[in-house]
Amino acid sequence: MNAYEQLQNIREKLEEGDAGPDTLRLVDRAIALAEPERDNPLSVSQSMVLRHLFRMPDAINNHYIQLDLERLQGDLDTQRARREEEMPDATVDTERRPQQLHSYYKKNRERQKR
Repeated sequence: MNAYEQLQNIREKLEEGDAGPDTLRLVDRAIALAEPERDNPLSVSQSMVLRHLFRMPDAINNHYIQLDLERLQGDLDTQRARREEEMPDATVDTERRPQQLHSYYKKNRERQKR
């Protein structure tokens, strides 16, 4: 998703989480700034957009906005952790036999020659 779509998604989540009106105004302002990028194919992660929101002057000067954004950041972190737990272990190949060392195959060839 591009930055505009990510901001729309963030706004929906903030509304669901009963964020304050100052926070929603900040996100609306960010959406207005990102409007020209609506059709941009460049993908941006939601956490990157959140970091950008944290750096906006209104967010720096308002403790309530920071709390709303931190709550959303915490939700993203728990979702990411849950996804990582569900992922299979990449070090184990479940579809094929485990790979043997080169010496194993070398010994097999020597046994077959005899």
